[in-house]
Amino acid sequence: SSYADKYNTIVEKGALECNEIRGARKSLEELSKYYSLYINSTTPLDSLKRIITQRAMWKYFKGVYGGPNSKSENLHGILKKEKISIKKVLVVGDGKSDLELAQKFGCKFIGIGNMFNNFDGSSFKVLDDLTDLKNSVDELNL
Repeated sequence: SSYADKYNTIVEKGALECNEIRGARKSLEELSKYYSLYINSTTPLDSLKRIITQRAMWKYFKGVYGGPNSKSENLHGILKKEKISIKKVLVVGDGKSDLELAQKFGCKFIGIGNMFNNFDGSSFKVLDDLTDLKNSVDELNL
């Protein structure tokens, strides 16, 4: 198998074994009652599906979009499906690519701070974990 396959296997194993971000499940439970939630990732779709199944999280998401498509291609698909204005879209993420996606499309962004992204919170809200995500989303008046 290729190096990419080996890498994806390692990433998937890590995703299955790591702890959830604090507040994740509770936030998904609350937000999925009021909003259409999607996963938009460059992780291969098959891997994403296995991770979501393993973590029993399908009930929270209206759709799951992964690789090989780009996050931009995925967001176009979500917008087409939802038929909504970009002003009603919120990207929540912990990566620079998540922030860049939100900036490129002109939608709102909430960052999840970690030691890799150096989010400073000057132009968007940064949370340490997901325990306060519902309140932060409510403040945006989407």
